[in-house]
Amino acid sequence: MEVIVENASGIPDGSILSIRAGSVRRQGTLPADKPVRFTNTSLLDASPFKVDVFAPLGGSRVVLKPRGDRYTLNLGGESGPKMQLDLLVREIGSGAEQPEVKPSPKKEGMNETQAYLEQHEIVHFVQNLMASVLADKPQDPYAYMAHHLNTCR
Repeated sequence: MEVIVENASGIPDGSILSIRAGSVRRQGTLPADKPVRFTNTSLLDASPFKVDVFAPLGGSRVVLKPRGDRYTLNLGGESGPKMQLDLLVREIGSGAEQPEVKPSPKKEGMNETQAYLEQHEIVHFVQNLMASVLADKPQDPYAYMAHHLNTCR
């Protein structure tokens, strides 16, 4: 089964379309340029069929630290209510406290620089940081990166 949005008028930019067909839910931003597909759902299995449109109240982008951490996000503000969200982001199966990760042993043929980068997971973090810079396109990318680097300590 698929649902095609043929027209969406009066809906604010950046709104989220949420469609529930039976026990399956699909979400995406509006305007939807592709059909919403429910691959294992037939028209007979699509009950209840519910459509919701959600408008974003706030947003924030986070550069995740390689070993997981707690993050405080300040959402909204200028034109809307101030909102804050505290998150704990960690790998599935992690205990309440993150065990300290021991440096991995040097692999055969790996030089000291590669071992250092791997031990501190620098490449992964910098890749996430660059992806965030390119997605957010801040006016001062250096201040943006400095802010995220300072929160890593």
